[in-house]
Amino acid sequence: MKPNGNIHSLKVCSHFFTIFYDVEPPQERIIMEHKIIGKFSGKEYYASEAIRIMNPAQAAAYWVNGVEPLDVYPCRDTERKTPAIAFVFRRNDTKDVFDLWCKHQLT
Repeated sequence: MKPNGNIHSLKVCSHFFTIFYDVEPPQERIIMEHKIIGKFSGKEYYASEAIRIMNPAQAAAYWVNGVEPLDVYPCRDTERKTPAIAFVFRRNDTKDVFDLWCKHQLT
């Protein structure tokens, strides 16, 4: 269902998107997202709650430490212009392992 208002912006990232609508009053915005069902896990999630990890060693370290990916899919590394694998995780599930990863303490 589309609210009354114009589309403010459309963010597209691989296989999911977020639409931002301008509504009255103009300072407010409604965020409409479609639910994504991970082909890898079958779990439902929204793009706004997900992060994409392109580093396979980092993704594997998260997974070994109990944070399972919501989705895994092939894509392109835009910097290197080479094929890559994207691992999608729920952002809230990765906070602890990310801190350990940054401190080089994730085993």
